[in-house]
Amino acid sequence: MLVNLTQSMLRLAAAAGLWLFAVGAAHGAVPEPIAIFDVELWDTTGEGHEAAYAERLQALSRLARDRFRESQQYRVVDVTPVSPSIERNRPLFRCGGCQLAIAKQAGAGLALNVIVRRMSTLVQEISVILADVRSDEIVASHSVSIRNDSLEAWQRGLLYILDNRLLPETAARHDGDGSAIVEP
Repeated sequence: MLVNLTQSMLRLAAAAGLWLFAVGAAHGAVPEPIAIFDVELWDTTGEGHEAAYAERLQALSRLARDRFRESQQYRVVDVTPVSPSIERNRPLFRCGGCQLAIAKQAGAGLALNVIVRRMSTLVQEISVILADVRSDEIVASHSVSIRNDSLEAWQRGLLYILDNRLLPETAARHDGDGSAIVEP
């Protein structure tokens, strides 16, 4: 009986600690370090225009990093020092989870990957995967289908996921003003 009571108290204390951590994060506590890797293209169209999308992928990478910085809940870590590991393992969406070790090496507690999958000239999908480096678990995974092969469509797809799934408090500051959309 005493053992069960002690275990119950420990569980309650652990739950309270997690709750306090979550509340602290929401109220200006130390931002969670996150590694946001460059957006990657998974082109299954066979068209072979991947080089033409480099600028667009960089724009999406900046957008994701800026939105996470703006939230003030996260500290975007610089992944430049681990770029040799990143380049050696590209594409990260096919490296079997190696991005978690790379994110940890960069000093991050979380890792964010964004993948744009081109299935045809008309149909694309943007996927966002957020993983906890310490527990080696995916904590969020969202995707959206888009029907337009343009920078604006890709940005709107990514913003939909960020603003409606991962960072809704940041979206409230923008209130649909399109301020993150970059004209080509």
